[in-house]
This record gives sequence, structure tokens and C-alpha cells, in this order.
Amino acid sequence: MIELKEVVTIEQKRYTDYFGNTLEKLKQGKETYASELLLEINDESVDEPFNLVRVDFIYKNQNGEDSINELRLDSNSNYKPVEYLAGNTEVQVEPFCWNSCEIVCDKLELDSLKEWVRKWLKIEEEFDTFSTAIHSCSIPEEKDGLFSFTIDFGTSNSEAYFDLINTLKRACATQISIKTDEV
Repeated sequence: MIELKEVVTIEQKRYTDYFGNTLEKLKQGKETYASELLLEINDESVDEPFNLVRVDFIYKNQNGEDSINELRLDSNSNYKPVEYLAGNTEVQVEPFCWNSCEIVCDKLELDSLKEWVRKWLKIEEEFDTFSTAIHSCSIPEEKDGLFSFTIDFGTSNSEAYFDLINTLKRACATQISIKTDEV
């Protein structure tokens, strides 16, 4: 049976390898571009930090207009779900894509999640290469006593993933599910 750490390492590497290779191809022939640029969404109904996003690739097209490319894996890896117990928290990990992790949990402290997002978006940091930051986190929604949100782990390392699990555990979550519906 595959271990969780191995799954997380494989998914993180699969996406960051894809990201790096695709980025090199996208840069070709472009004079003005940026990757992992932090933008603020201009929507007063969305609280900070859920209004912050690192765009994968932005460039000036031939008409001088900004164009944005989102770099997405088009399929999940094929492995059996992994279940484990972290203290009193049951964690179920189904096949997922690093750039689109759907998180469902039974308890959530919004302030703790916001703090986690700020930390891993690396808002105040500047980078020469990969940012090792998450790219976004959606606003959590509650339905039938469960909270759900989606995270683009971007070029972050596996530490961000496990730090999220620990953040949810500290909020007394007893059930956490992580997956990506087939893309």
C-alpha cells in the first residue's frame, strides 16, 4: 500500500515538473512575461486572503494586451485512496492534482485557514525562480455540517500540504478528505 508521504511527494513533483517544463515553452518568443505573479482580485465581496492569487503565467500578446495561462494537469494519477489516522483525525486522500485539491472537513477555524493561506502565498517574498508558494485558496463553503474549499498548491513543497493538515487538526477536525474530481 502506498504511503501518504509518497503520494504527496509524487503529486507535488508531477505538477512542479509539468509547471517548469510548460513555463519554459511558454516563455519562448515572448518579451514581456511573468510567472507566479501575485494579483489581488478586485471584488469587495471576497475577503483577504481569498482574493489573492498567483497567476501561473502572464504575458503581453501581439496586441499589447495581457494574456494569462493557467497551467493545469489534465488527469489524476491512478492509485487507491489512502486513509490514515493523524491523532484523532481521519484523513482520506483520493487521487488528486496538486494544482486543484478539493478539501472537505468537519470543522474549520476560518482565521487559522486565513493565516495558513497568508503564510503559504508568501505575500511579502520575492523570488528569482519558483516561488514555492501556493497559488490560491477558494472561500470555504459550509453545507450539511461540512466545510469545503479548493487549493492550488502551485509550486509549494509538500510541507505546505502537511501544514494544512495540521492546521485543520488544530481546529479539531475529526474528518478530512482530499481529492480532485476527474478533470
